[in-house]
Amino acid sequence: MKQIVKEIMTPSKVYKAEIMKRSDGLFEYCICTWTREEVPEYAYMSEWYGDPLTKILSLIDTENHAIKLALEDLYLYSGEKLE
Repeated sequence: MKQIVKEIMTPSKVYKAEIMKRSDGLFEYCICTWTREEVPEYAYMSEWYGDPLTKILSLIDTENHAIKLALEDLYLYSGEKLE
């Protein structure tokens, strides 16, 4: 079972990374963007939700290493500086 141990949002709040700890003690992360679903035929518009942009990347040895990799990917997708 996976447990989300950290979420990192970009300053614009459009992109986020989820750092997850696996049951075997290793870490993985996923980059998501906030998306809105619209279906004009049904006059339906959903709430914003996190839509994964990347496959979940697995087998990262430490939480700090997973955070570092996720920050690099967030910068590549958003162009926003993160600390």
